[in-house]
Amino acid sequence: MIYMTHLASCFFYLHPKLSEFPDNSWVRTSDLIEAHHSRIYLVSFYWALQTLLTIGYGDVLPGTTFEMNYANMWMFFGLIFYSYLFGIMTTMIKDTDKDNEMLLKDMEVLNRFRHKAKLSENVYNRIKR
Repeated sequence: MIYMTHLASCFFYLHPKLSEFPDNSWVRTSDLIEAHHSRIYLVSFYWALQTLLTIGYGDVLPGTTFEMNYANMWMFFGLIFYSYLFGIMTTMIKDTDKDNEMLLKDMEVLNRFRHKAKLSENVYNRIKR
């Protein structure tokens, strides 16, 4: 995820640079045209991370049509990523619930068998483990 955010931030800067920094690009509107490359990378990474995490403070805004489309694609990628992640987490929780349900059913069967077979407490506890 960090690598994807790195790539997204580099690409977010690449287009304005290749377009010779249009007046409405995020680099110009954020007053970063004369900034050091590390500062520009930091702001770009910050934008990519907050967009991916759906925080969106709104302090770094895409200005050109391309930048807006790119931001939409990056948000869509975040949507797909989080949907997949939550799907996996839901499946894991569901599987855990199934395991617990099966254990409870097995314990119920064992308890019924205990009463029918009139097992002692000691034997029952050894089987239960």
